[in-house]
Amino acid sequence: MTLVRWQPERDLLWNVQRDISKVFDDMWRRPVQGRRSEGPWYPEVDIEEQSDAFVVSMDVPGMDREELKVTMENNTLVIRGERKQQRSEQKQDMHITERQYGSFQRAFRLPQSVDSTKIRASYRDGVLEVTLPKAEEARLREISIDVK
Repeated sequence: MTLVRWQPERDLLWNVQRDISKVFDDMWRRPVQGRRSEGPWYPEVDIEEQSDAFVVSMDVPGMDREELKVTMENNTLVIRGERKQQRSEQKQDMHITERQYGSFQRAFRLPQSVDSTKIRASYRDGVLEVTLPKAEEARLREISIDVK
């Protein structure tokens, strides 16, 4: 058995170089064909709290308004949809397929302070926006202080 002197700087540098090489190797070797383009997918969402409402914005480009469904179930906002892939005979020589197709469902538990009777949804430029107004009693109010 041969003893080797431990050099922490050398070992650290070697580990970092190995990890960086692995990241780049994995990135370039990622299979392009065979990537799943159909099945469940999850559109990206932003949820913003404003003084009088919560606003949910969801990216669903390439979808029609009729393909989206927004419901309220047990104080939970549920957004469903399905993006169908446009198949044609001309796409036989497809080299890369990265866009996602299929059905999705996203659900968000809402605070009790949402007035579910006044929820509005709009769709423009591939973005679904759902506005959830806060109930009047839940809105921030400034209270004046009397001086005696």
